[in-house]
Amino acid sequence: MRKFRCIEILAILLFIHNLAFATIINVPGDKPTIQAGINIAVDGDTVLVERGTYIENINYNGKNIVVGSLFLTTQDTSYISQTIIDGNQSGSVVTFESGEDSTAVLNGFTLTNGSGTYSDPPGSGLYFYWGGGIYFYYSSPVIKSIVISDNSSDYGGGIFFFNSSPILDNLTISNNFADNGGGGITCGWNSSPSLKNIIVSDNSAGGAGGGIHFAYDVNPSLSNVIVSGNLAGNNGGGIVCFYSSPSLKTVMIFNNSTDFGAGMSISHSNPILENVMISNNSANSFAGGILMADSNPIFSNVTISYNWALHSGRGIYCLDNSNPQLLNSILWNLSSPEIYFYGGYAPNSITITYSDIKGGEDGIVTNNNGIVYWLEGNIDEDPIFLNPINGNFHLQDSSLCIGAGVDSIEINGTWYYAPTTDIEGNPRPNPEGSNPDMGAYENPLGNPIVFIDDNEFILILKFSLFQNYPNPFNPRLNRGSTTIRYYLTKSSKVEIQIYNVKGQVVKEYEIKNPKCGMNKIKWDGKDEKGNPISSGIYFYQIITNDYKEIRKCILLK
Repeated sequence: MRKFRCIEILAILLFIHNLAFATIINVPGDKPTIQAGINIAVDGDTVLVERGTYIENINYNGKNIVVGSLFLTTQDTSYISQTIIDGNQSGSVVTFESGEDSTAVLNGFTLTNGSGTYSDPPGSGLYFYWGGGIYFYYSSPVIKSIVISDNSSDYGGGIFFFNSSPILDNLTISNNFADNGGGGITCGWNSSPSLKNIIVSDNSAGGAGGGIHFAYDVNPSLSNVIVSGNLAGNNGGGIVCFYSSPSLKTVMIFNNSTDFGAGMSISHSNPILENVMISNNSANSFAGGILMADSNPIFSNVTISYNWALHSGRGIYCLDNSNPQLLNSILWNLSSPEIYFYGGYAPNSITITYSDIKGGEDGIVTNNNGIVYWLEGNIDEDPIFLNPINGNFHLQDSSLCIGAGVDSIEINGTWYYAPTTDIEGNPRPNPEGSNPDMGAYENPLGNPIVFIDDNEFILILKFSLFQNYPNPFNPRLNRGSTTIRYYLTKSSKVEIQIYNVKGQVVKEYEIKNPKCGMNKIKWDGKDEKGNPISSGIYFYQIITNDYKEIRKCILLK
């Protein structure tokens, strides 16, 4: 039995073992509603819910229990879309407001049609509706394998956090709406949630933060997060940071739109961005990529490309008193200037080293209102992306950004380091011992070049698994599939496994007689039974007699 299937079975057996020492309340077998099951549960119990639509609003009421669909026991992802909690526009679909901790778990549901909790959590005396899908108030549970869609509120159409630090893993937050801020998520007031393997797409807000709104002393961590296709009424189409310092690692921010700060809007904040791609965002006024004011962000291996703005600052727009630092990054947008300082407020500065800036120093407009620290290693060369029009920002083999970064550097007494992997989890640098590439992606080939003479050279190709294309992909578009390519130097039986973030294999291919050279397969986003699988982050692995490699892909719907 293969490794990942063993992991899957062991996980299920461990869960069943744990259930033996707790009470299982079946819904609707033992109780007709989920809330009725919660009401009789005590800490450590599990409320197990059959597939169906449950029109209700549930509240954990301080109980550290597990509430899950049959996905919990079967790991069959179809239960997520088939087990629906419908809030009936009667409040937040799910509420945590009584100190629930990490032993409280919600797993395997679709939450929809919530309208938020009417309250005044900031203590301002101004009452609003908060958190259409989930409302967190002084609570830190675990939320896993959840779809949050078609909810609404004043703030946090999908989710609202207040003084809460839950763990969110494998969520899709889409098509939610907030009248004011945070179409997908509003995270505020001393909250530090962990967001892993999250898709925040196609949400909208009447004010700021079409996708996510971080505000007031929050320090969230984001890993493997996609923020795409969101719309804000005035600023921060993708993400707003206001008095907050999030950590963004392996994050993709693309196809968002607003008036200004289409990708991100940063104010009074000090975020850290590593392996982040900000692309194809669109501003009706200025700052297609990032708008910042009174902020000191750090960018390491960030790609800010193909963003658009009607006026200035297609890449970075510094409004006032901002001091960003760029290391190993690429700014190559649809038109100049790449970096723009507003001339009417407090002066700005920017420190740039080992980065590719379109137009070089001349691609920066300071308006005599700041200083550019143009340090060593910077270039002004077309990065030669693989297919940027279609969102593929991998570097072609001929890119001068390959190997042009730096592993570590000291700036003003502080050491900065390149991340050890790229946005897809590939080792950085590649090959080992070389200098890292600029941008979010490490070149996938890393092929050694052997020179024959001054005019000729050959590439020695090794066994290679390439990034799928398109990525992300939508089975409803892209002619229904994504292509996975691999290169063989000799004939060998090949297995390709596609599995989810739990390590469960959802699709397998066995190729008995592949040819030497380039090969490919197409995956249509369906499992072994031909059933469409849910949106999320997946991995594909190639296994031959003497070679194994894993890459990440993203399925959007």
